[in-house]
Parts: sequence; structure tokens; C-alpha cells
Amino acid sequence: APANQLPLLAPGLADACAQNAPAAEATVELHHAEPGRDQYAHHACIAHADGRFFAAWSGGACNEDSPGQVVRFALSRDGAAWEAVRTVNHPAAPHARWTAGGFWQHPAGLRLLAVRYSSARYVDGEREPGVCWTDLATEQFAWNGSSFEPLGVLLEDFYANEAPRRLPGGGWMTTGVNGRHDALVAIRGEAETSAWRVITLSKRAEDAKLTEPSWYACADGTIRVLLRDDGGSRRLFLCESSDGGASFTPPRATDFTDAQSKFFALALPSGRIAVVGNPSPHDLRRRMLAVALSDGGRSFARMRLVRLDAKAAARSPGMHKAAGFQYPNACAAKGRLWVIYSVNKEDVALSSLPLEALEG
Repeated sequence: APANQLPLLAPGLADACAQNAPAAEATVELHHAEPGRDQYAHHACIAHADGRFFAAWSGGACNEDSPGQVVRFALSRDGAAWEAVRTVNHPAAPHARWTAGGFWQHPAGLRLLAVRYSSARYVDGEREPGVCWTDLATEQFAWNGSSFEPLGVLLEDFYANEAPRRLPGGGWMTTGVNGRHDALVAIRGEAETSAWRVITLSKRAEDAKLTEPSWYACADGTIRVLLRDDGGSRRLFLCESSDGGASFTPPRATDFTDAQSKFFALALPSGRIAVVGNPSPHDLRRRMLAVALSDGGRSFARMRLVRLDAKAAARSPGMHKAAGFQYPNACAAKGRLWVIYSVNKEDVALSSLPLEALEG
């Protein structure tokens, strides 16, 4: 890696992975965009709880993050056959739009996060100087066995990138951005009444455009937060905490290649770390979806291909529609890694890989 980049990914790994056959053994479609309706789908997430798979995503008529966007969900017993898609039961508000924020495996039962806001700068223009999302908050919904019940606001001025996960030393951490697009983590203790402590990892500026953080814990307990760079480097950035999340290092560029898209980091049952995303910095961009693997979280030396289609393209027009398999989320269950993602920001698909293919 160049002197100013932290070595994290084996050289040439993404390019070599693109030459391999996909490791995914099965792919199913959960949502297919129909002409004239439901032509936008994105921000997919998945969880396995109480013997069922839960999937959710943001759904809209045509354009990304426009008024009327809602969160949709579906259930499955086996990950192959899915029940009819439903809409999360949340109150409507003028000009509101909702984005899926991930499933929280809460001790009291499964919860789904949904981000709400009344305007987005890239859709509506700048309403307030420096503000990207107005009236921003992350709300939570609890599964009651038949539907998701609203529980109210989890975090004000917070756009959840993924749901809270347990920290190695106890407590919870979630990642996201605020209305000004500063990259954040939010940490709290085990108790439901614990207050969230929000830490700014990187403030948005002309020379710093880090966003959509995801995190994992190294084998030695170090917490690593990876961030997408919208500044065009096509590399992930890294912040670290060696004190359980009390403090984080300033972001540093790594040599982990990236197509400038959202990704998801998680620990596999074996303890290995997986980062699911679009690691091609070249022409493939989001048309290549892969899983990078690390034994201890310090370096990623292996990669498995999930999907690749150099000709992927949207069937219908829409604001900010990008081609490919993108914004993945994943969970491990039933001996497999289940990777959910949007296809061209209009369909939602789920691919499963045997954990053996990732652990070997």
C-alpha cells in the first residue's frame, strides 16, 4: 500500500475475485419492480429470529428518497419461499419519507429501525445551509408476532446506517450520520434506559466526505469502523477504538478498494470477519458484489464472489439509479451466509453462501 494508506486488503484481491465463479449457490427475488409502480427499492436488510427470516427495504414509486417512500418487509421460514410483502405500520406525515435502517436483535425481541426525514438536499435542494436531511430521526418498531409496532424515536438527528450490535465489552453500538452528514457512532449500555452517547468520527467538509460507517471487533478486542469515501478515492477509511468505544482515532485511508458504495461488516460464527460490498474500484463498480474475509480483522486475505454482471442496468428510469448489486446486508443462519441487496435500485434479491465456502 502507498505510504499514506493503511494496509488492509491483499493486493489485487478484488480483480482476482472477479475472475472466479460465484460462491453463491441460491438466489431468490423478494421484490420485482413493476412498470408504473414500486420502481424504487433499496437499503435492504435481513435477520433470522424465532425460526424465521425477516427482510426489509425502502420502497418508492420511482425516485430515490422522495415523498411517499416507505419501509416494506417480508417473512420466510426457509429463506427460499417468502410471504407477501407488507408495509411497516408507521404514521404518515406530509412530505415524509422513510428508509430502512436494519434489524436489531434486541433482548426483548426483534426490532426494525426506520429513518424518517421531511426533505433531502439531493432531492429537494438545500432547505437549510449545510443540512442534508431535515427533521431527521431514527425510529424503532417492535415485532409483536404479526406486525411491527411503533415504539417511537430511538435517536434524534441520526440516520442509522445499520442497527445496534453488541460491543465486545457489553452494551450496544450503531453507526450512521447526522443531518449535516457527519459520520457518527452511537453507544449505550445494556439497560433500556441507558442514554446514547454519540461520537463524531468525521465532520463533513469539502475535503472530508466519509459516510455510511460499518464496524467489527478484531480478535484482540479492538473496534474497527470502516467508512465509505465520497471524495473519490475508491478506498475505505478506518477509525479504531482500543478502549471499548470510549474514543476513536481520526479516520485514515486504507488500501481496501471500494466502488464508492455502502457495505456491511459482520463476524461469522467462526469468529472470522466478513465485509460484504462492492470492492471493484474499476469499471465494474457496483456490478460486482463480494465478501472479503479476515481471520482476525487486521487484514483481509481472501474474497468470495457473490454476484457479477458487467451488463447490469435498470429497466426503468429514476433519480440516482445505479447499476448493479448494492447496499448489502447479511446474517449467518442455518449454516449459510444470507446476503440481501438491491439490484439496480429497483429489485431486491437474496443470495446464500455455505459458510463452509467462507470458512475454508
